Amino acid sequence: MTLTTSTDKYGREHTTDGAITYRLSALNGSSDKYGPCEVCGKRCPDTHIQTRLNGRSYDGPQVFGCYSCLVGIRRWSPAASAGQAVP
Repeated sequence: MTLTTSTDKYGREHTTDGAITYRLSALNGSSDKYGPCEVCGKRCPDTHIQTRLNGRSYDGPQVFGCYSCLVGIRRWSPAASAGQAVP
């Protein structure tokens, strides 16, 4: 499987395997503003939001949290392969 990552004109990171795309955006705020990470439950100094897209349509919930946690729950990540829930 080949993953492609790009950044759009708004600074959002898009990673795709050709079928599913994850869009990751920095929210310019911490857990003080957005609450704890929805994945690990810890405080994030820089909160991000991740959206899963199937083509141009939303395909799943938006998830708030730490950059590393959000990348870790993508369907092709090792965490997903180990059977953890993947939004």
